[in-house]
Amino acid sequence: MMLEGAQSFVNQHPKPVWMIEVSISEHQPEGVIVNPNLLSTFHFFWNRGYESWTADRQCRPVYLDEIERVATGGTDTFSTHNFLFVEKGRKNEFLNV
Repeated sequence: MMLEGAQSFVNQHPKPVWMIEVSISEHQPEGVIVNPNLLSTFHFFWNRGYESWTADRQCRPVYLDEIERVATGGTDTFSTHNFLFVEKGRKNEFLNV
């Protein structure tokens, strides 16, 4: 919901880099295995021209198929809760990958 309210920032050009903490299975209400907003959070950025990366030592790209597996299967394959969202084509300006 916070991101929906940040439309003017997300749509700026050049696009700002975002580092966001997204709890996957931690801190969820009782009975909830995976954050119900996990997939929609990534879609929010991907639909606005961003790529996503883990914000850890690996700094690896995050793709739709992995997010879908985590969201539906409940097994967290990420080593972090922190993710970077960088405008497509600009990763080399910000990430050493």
